Amino acid sequence: MGHGEHDHDLNALAEKAKVIAEATDRCEEDVLADLLDDGKANLTAGADAIEKDFLDKAQEQAEKFKALLTTLIPIIVLLGAIGAEGIGLLDLTDWGGDSIFDEEGGVLWGCMDDAALNYNEGVNEDDESCEYDHEDHEGETCGDVHPDQDHEEWLVEEEEPIEGCMDDEANNFNENATETDDSCEYDPEIIEGCTNSTATNYNENATVDDDSCEYPPPRCEIVLYEILLTYNNTSAVVQYDLDCGTGENDQDGYNVSVQFWNSENNTSLNYTIGYHYIKGYVADIQELYLENLTAGMYDFHWIAIWTDDDGEQGLLEVNWSDIEIAGEAE
Repeated sequence: MGHGEHDHDLNALAEKAKVIAEATDRCEEDVLADLLDDGKANLTAGADAIEKDFLDKAQEQAEKFKALLTTLIPIIVLLGAIGAEGIGLLDLTDWGGDSIFDEEGGVLWGCMDDAALNYNEGVNEDDESCEYDHEDHEGETCGDVHPDQDHEEWLVEEEEPIEGCMDDEANNFNENATETDDSCEYDPEIIEGCTNSTATNYNENATVDDDSCEYPPPRCEIVLYEILLTYNNTSAVVQYDLDCGTGENDQDGYNVSVQFWNSENNTSLNYTIGYHYIKGYVADIQELYLENLTAGMYDFHWIAIWTDDDGEQGLLEVNWSDIEIAGEAE
């Protein structure tokens, strides 16, 4: 073979290596090394060569030996001037009934695509067992594959995790999340009860009001059941009966301040004050006195004051006008 023919063959192998490398994501240098080794892209050479086990090597050697014998048979026959069957070569090339190949009726099964990783040129029927490497090796070079690595162990960039709620029972479940971030949100637990803090059965843990609230009865109001003013020459007395409510009840009462005073010509002369806790509807007459009165015309005033539940001031008032006091006898 001339030098020009040799260059032409190398160029052809380089072009073939480029096509196979693009189809299998292998490096062109590794594919070319394969082709230069045995004419096939079968991962027997190059940085990504597969370490073959004993059976693989035996089969490969058997195939080469079979091809060699097939080539040599005509020569042997011619030299010996005898038939192939005479020396048993025909049976030898067909491997008999103990052939290590999956052969049935003269059919050899295997991968017939020379772009596949497991391409086998010695088969004549494709069994759809071809294997390809389509992983993404963008950015790698031939030197990136370590000699001790399996050819399929490529460097793959890890994807960024997607954080989110991974509990499908949560309101914000994220089906695309790959890493939980403790952000799951759930509907609050429903607790029925009274939610009004002014009720006697208020439940601070209740989330839904169930109309069960109970309230104390409204407090009674201070009423003046009876009042009476009596006097003599030098003194006056007022008698009164204050009640809380207008009927029998057991409600809380009020503290009431009661004042009794007299005035002459709109001028206050003297007064007296009483303090009472008024509760219920009972007969409890109270008295307040004014003494040491001198002769004259007087106005007497009586007033009761308390503070109700709303913080408002309650007031009851009774006045007597133009009461004549005789004074001490001369």
